[in-house]
Amino acid sequence: MSFICEHCGGKILNVKHKVNIENGIVFKPWEVKDKKEGLQSKFEILNIIKKHNWDFFPKVLEWNEKGYSYEYVEGDTLAEYYDEYHSKTDTKFTYEVKIALDNIWKELYNLSMKLWNGEWFLYHSDLHSNNMIYDQASRKLILIDLNSMQITNYIPFNLDESHKNLWGLGMAKMNIEEVMHYKALFGQTK
Repeated sequence: MSFICEHCGGKILNVKHKVNIENGIVFKPWEVKDKKEGLQSKFEILNIIKKHNWDFFPKVLEWNEKGYSYEYVEGDTLAEYYDEYHSKTDTKFTYEVKIALDNIWKELYNLSMKLWNGEWFLYHSDLHSNNMIYDQASRKLILIDLNSMQITNYIPFNLDESHKNLWGLGMAKMNIEEVMHYKALFGQTK
């Protein structure tokens, strides 16, 4: 799909997963919810991400009242990876993804403690398998959908499907599906 981009001087851009991509740069316009929450908070978060240059976020380039841009990240989302390679995903894969995600949470926690002494925390509020890029070679995750990053003093601790984002429970569901498939074929677990 393509459309005309005002931000890019009227050029026609290709669109993949609700973002505009041109010459290796992604531009994502702010959503209505972002504007309601306040762009100053989003600007502060993007400034923190850019300053720390973590390898689990794409390289942020710039932002303004229209949206933000970052370098395109090669690779498959976890959902795409699972769809393509589900026969190769196993418990080891699930552990590697979970460990990578835990390491990200640890980094965000440590910086939050340093910046706000536990009063506020950096948090990705829409973390699911389509918002994580998996780099198979390095076994690293890259979180995308940066406008879902928040500075908050409340993170839900529910473990149901509606709040799977804190723990990355979408991966558990993928692994359960694989086990159930194996059971259906062989009538047993490994």
